[in-house]
Amino acid sequence: MSSISGGITFQGLGSGTDFASMIESLKQVESMQKSRMEIWKAEWQLRIDAFQEITTAMTEAKTALAEFNTMNKMLKRNVASSDEKVATATADSTIDQGLYSIDVKQLATSAIYSNKTTFTGKDAKINTSGTDQTFSYTYKGVTRTIDVSPNMTLEQFTKKINNDPKNPGVKASMIKNGSGYVFQIQGKDTGAENTLSISASDGLTAFKSADQILTLAYNGKESTFSVTNGMTAEGLVDLINNRTGSTGVTAKLEESNGKQTLKFYDATGIEVTDKVGLSGGGLDAFINGAGALKGKQLGDKVLSSGGPQKYSFTYEGKEYSIDVTDTMTFQDLQDEINKQVPNGELTAEWNSTTGKFDFTSHKRTLESTNGGSLNFSFRVGTAYKKNDSGDWVKDPDSTNKLESLSLSEGATLDDLVDAFNKAATADKFASANVSPGYTASNENGVFTVKRADGTVLTTETLPDGTVRYMDGNTVVFETNSNIKGLASSSSLGQPIPNSDTPNVSVAVSSDIEGLGTTVSFAAADEKIINDPSDNWYSQQAQDARFSLNGWSQEFTSSSNTLTDVVEGMTITLKSKGETNLNVVDDKEQLKENIQEVVETINTLLMKIKELTKYDEDKDVEGPSTTDNGVLNMESQLTWQKGSALTGNYGVQLLQSRLKNITSGRGLGFVPQESSNDTLNDLFSSLSQIGIKTITDESDPNFGLLEIDEEKLDEAIEKDIRNVAELFSADMLGDSNSENFTVVSTGTRAKAGSYKVEYKVNDDGTLDTTSVKINGAAASYDSSSGTFTVGDMNNAAVGVSITFPTDGLTPGDYSGADADILTIKDGKVNQMIDQLADELRPVANGSKESAGAIPLLIDNYKTVIQNIDKKIEREEARLVTWEKRMKAKFARLDTLLSEMNNTMQANASALAQLSSGSS
Repeated sequence: MSSISGGITFQGLGSGTDFASMIESLKQVESMQKSRMEIWKAEWQLRIDAFQEITTAMTEAKTALAEFNTMNKMLKRNVASSDEKVATATADSTIDQGLYSIDVKQLATSAIYSNKTTFTGKDAKINTSGTDQTFSYTYKGVTRTIDVSPNMTLEQFTKKINNDPKNPGVKASMIKNGSGYVFQIQGKDTGAENTLSISASDGLTAFKSADQILTLAYNGKESTFSVTNGMTAEGLVDLINNRTGSTGVTAKLEESNGKQTLKFYDATGIEVTDKVGLSGGGLDAFINGAGALKGKQLGDKVLSSGGPQKYSFTYEGKEYSIDVTDTMTFQDLQDEINKQVPNGELTAEWNSTTGKFDFTSHKRTLESTNGGSLNFSFRVGTAYKKNDSGDWVKDPDSTNKLESLSLSEGATLDDLVDAFNKAATADKFASANVSPGYTASNENGVFTVKRADGTVLTTETLPDGTVRYMDGNTVVFETNSNIKGLASSSSLGQPIPNSDTPNVSVAVSSDIEGLGTTVSFAAADEKIINDPSDNWYSQQAQDARFSLNGWSQEFTSSSNTLTDVVEGMTITLKSKGETNLNVVDDKEQLKENIQEVVETINTLLMKIKELTKYDEDKDVEGPSTTDNGVLNMESQLTWQKGSALTGNYGVQLLQSRLKNITSGRGLGFVPQESSNDTLNDLFSSLSQIGIKTITDESDPNFGLLEIDEEKLDEAIEKDIRNVAELFSADMLGDSNSENFTVVSTGTRAKAGSYKVEYKVNDDGTLDTTSVKINGAAASYDSSSGTFTVGDMNNAAVGVSITFPTDGLTPGDYSGADADILTIKDGKVNQMIDQLADELRPVANGSKESAGAIPLLIDNYKTVIQNIDKKIEREEARLVTWEKRMKAKFARLDTLLSEMNNTMQANASALAQLSSGSS
């Protein structure tokens, strides 16, 4: 008998009927709708999978095409050097074929100092003086001073230089030789501007240098040179001329009175010796009349006769000039010099012993005593603030109020003064009298605080280092600072000495005998500095010097890699000498690149073809049935001759767009109108260079691209650049006019052809108000001479062009007579842009900008989601149906069992009746 427990089951059915199998069979029939939905879902998923294969193929094609999306990637040019030991070169697509000659006269070098001492090991002590010493170097105008403690080793010294966080770009090394280590310090950059000089305190005997810094000033600009020990007069001329491009002068040694006199000339060849200021560099001993003024006192006259004369000096890039009359004394000249630079920043003092003026700069970059940030704190004794009416009233909270100023690295004393005075505008410091207030100033390097009436506050330093600023007997404020020269441990009011500003110099120029700077040498090979105690071998930084194509003009470069001498070519200089650089087109590489582009496109087209093909020969018999004539639950795709995406409108749309690119005219390309037309394009479509689509439907490669090798070769021979542009032009601006040049195509303009309309006046000048590009008035920038489209709704937005200032042919260039501006976009970039559009996903539920395939994938996924919901509902219905069927058959089983029992009872009773009657 059946039993029900947690569900309906059939066990030992009284009827002997297998209702479970019967229900299972009925369930299969009842589940046909679910099976149809599952097959339907699988068909949609199959289409999604096919779409994803296409998107993968598009992504791979886009990536592969990006290898050829610029002219430099597509069109290669080879450069052969006749002597690769002298120079080699590479070229890009912008340079034309041709032969370029180069004569290398000098290579660019970096500055190197190599110590003459051989140290026994890395642990050799370099400071045996028993006291702290210093080693200083100046590189590219930046001076660093390294503290050398007693018994510091060579290795520690080297690391200290290299690990300095403010190292301006030098590398210290320990070079091993046969018997020990040699110390070397080298600038990392080549070029004459990257000068290096060194000095050491007396206790570092092995590191003392005899080299001196020469400052040359001309036309308001200062340049510094390192005159090394043993340099000759001729070497000095070469040193200066290595930097003619930056100094503006050329130096020469000319015979004069049996001596070699140093003369200077500007770029036009005019002598400017009297306008060139010189200072230092060991040249004092060679100045004409040197020492002639020794012993002269302040009251003596500067000139004995012949006034007036000019005395000029250059300081911080500015030239100052004084007229010296024949009545002026050295005191008068000193006073005039000291008036020139504002705020007493530069002072001069006559030195009767040397017969020269000694200059002191009171400007320097502030430094902290602890190497940290610059701090200046002051505690206010009494302060006043403005009330609502704008009146100054005593601030009851001001007593002992702490103000803290923090200055950035590189700040000067003037910066400190400005910061202090800004704080004083918020809290006016005052004592008995409110109205004057107090402000700070830089007085010859002294941080000075005054009342408005000019009264200077006195200072008092307390035992703990705190400095009080007092107005009479009233303490206005107290200060504490970690700034050297202003710190609480130092006495305020001390001038900042010139020794703290090694990069500040004064270069003097004058014809006054003894004060002038005309320099003469006994001979060109005379040594400027000849000090046998010098401890260094040195190589100064210098520019490369070279000439091109036999021109007499000489060029210089701070680097041995020349990137802007010949447009489109990068030249690497290797040694002195001459070589020829032959630039030739790499035609075979261009053909290989074109073949790769075609193969990439064909791979994508083949994938689309595979997923959309219709196979006429496919063996199909239509839907299959069971033995009972019931349709099998199978996908219709199994009995159709089409593929998963055959006839899909999204794929057809993609195919159409790709075909338009490969078969249509290139964007911005304008076909030549005749053989005499040299301004437009010889080739404007792929078919013109031998690349076309296979149209024979019987060909297995139907729909793919093929290359006519012979026609492609002919096209490359005729115009290789046009062929490369047809593939790889990247928003390349051009025009069919000789009147204007395209400067920029901007970032938002679209490829295409645009009219340029303008008017030229009778005098050959342009009417700057008449210029229109693509119908939009172009804005004129007089500083750059460019005309730019600013209309954001114009397809040519951002395009800039420029015209010659004169010499144009008068006329009205508008309407039918307008010139044409083109923005070319090659087939590779068109294809990349199209694929990018096709791959654009559905973002944040927005379908407006999505590509067709991603949009269809999104739609199909929605269909699948809806099918899943239907399947879920159908599964729930089947569960209910199965429970209902099991309940029905359970009741039937019970009824049949009862009937069977009744039949058995009746049969037994009949049997007993039969046996009784007998």
